[in-house]
Amino acid sequence: MKMVKEHVKKLTRLFIPTKDHDKPLKRSLSGYETENFILNNDGSIDHSDPLLKKAQKQKLNVQAECAKSMIEVICFPYRKLSSTSKEIVNSHIKLTEIAEKNNKHIYPFATYFGINKPSFRQGGWYTVKEKVLGKERFTNAGLCCGFHQHYTLPTGMFDHKTKMHHYKLNSKVKKTIIGKVTNYYKNNKVAAIKLYKEIKIGDKIMIQGNKTGTITTEVTSLQIEHSQVKKARGLVGLKLDSPVRENDTVFKID
Repeated sequence: MKMVKEHVKKLTRLFIPTKDHDKPLKRSLSGYETENFILNNDGSIDHSDPLLKKAQKQKLNVQAECAKSMIEVICFPYRKLSSTSKEIVNSHIKLTEIAEKNNKHIYPFATYFGINKPSFRQGGWYTVKEKVLGKERFTNAGLCCGFHQHYTLPTGMFDHKTKMHHYKLNSKVKKTIIGKVTNYYKNNKVAAIKLYKEIKIGDKIMIQGNKTGTITTEVTSLQIEHSQVKKARGLVGLKLDSPVRENDTVFKID
């Protein structure tokens, strides 16, 4: 656990911006977590909880789960998925070796095929979780194992005001998502667009969709409720010669 805390501090220092924005995260990160049941030699579920401490003494990245019969293998985030996958596989190999030396076995499947009456940990987060979920639902958490992938966005990729992503990094065209198409009127050649950010006459925009493809154009005409405006946000009408489709994504080219 000490090693886990040290890694968390290191990652926090490296990738979470400080007040001075020191070393912000420039690329996305991916990490894995896998939950496993612990079995005795006879195939029955082990509720005695000895494997966790022994694995941690071997400096393996493992955590306690809500049930004592489960153990979670964690992998700190990497920029490359291949590195993340390699670490999680190696951790499982080491955990299996530790388990077999102690007459235990790792069962990495979602549910156990036999009788399983989980014994739960008490206090702290586990007590809070039981109160939130209710006793019956919390009990179900000790009957199934899962796999999690954690994905961390680079700094500045998410706009907390609009709840939308910025598409700016690693791209030849600097663009920011600003809205989506809600309708297109062929006769008038006007697209109805819901904008999350303001645009104005003269701005360059890009519209993309699976069937539409990519359309790049300059804003020459904007309407709100059939009235011409120079800038707009919200539901607007945009003069557009090329047809677009509902739910196409609208970007502003910076």
